[in-house]
Amino acid sequence: MNTNKWNEAYRTFYDTLHSGRAVLEFEHSLKNSRDAFDSYFSKTNREGWKDKEGNPANLTGFSEDVYQEFIDKNENYIWAIIKSYLDIDLKMKPVIFNDHIFNSPSAAAGTILARRANGWKEWKDKDGVSIDELKRK
Repeated sequence: MNTNKWNEAYRTFYDTLHSGRAVLEFEHSLKNSRDAFDSYFSKTNREGWKDKEGNPANLTGFSEDVYQEFIDKNENYIWAIIKSYLDIDLKMKPVIFNDHIFNSPSAAAGTILARRANGWKEWKDKDGVSIDELKRK
């Protein structure tokens, strides 16, 4: 893929796989998927998600289906599938972040973290004081 950073790699898939998600949400989602699979493969320097005993965390749903479909396939076959979703030119396009006004701190936190989040507790100042502590108390 000739990318130097993970977010460049994520952007090469954005147009074909974003399903309406914002760039950051898509990148976080793809990173979470990557992390879920990392612990199943020894050829990576990343550890991935593991259970308390250090075993790979269980894959579920679509992730389990993908794993079962491709576990016995060779690397060339898998790369051919991956390349069908790539747009190499996208990695060279700058990501433009416009100001966006959210209706709550939680909506903003959820977008940035790509998961449900209580923004009143997640957003903190440099001293670790949450918005909840600053504004509500």
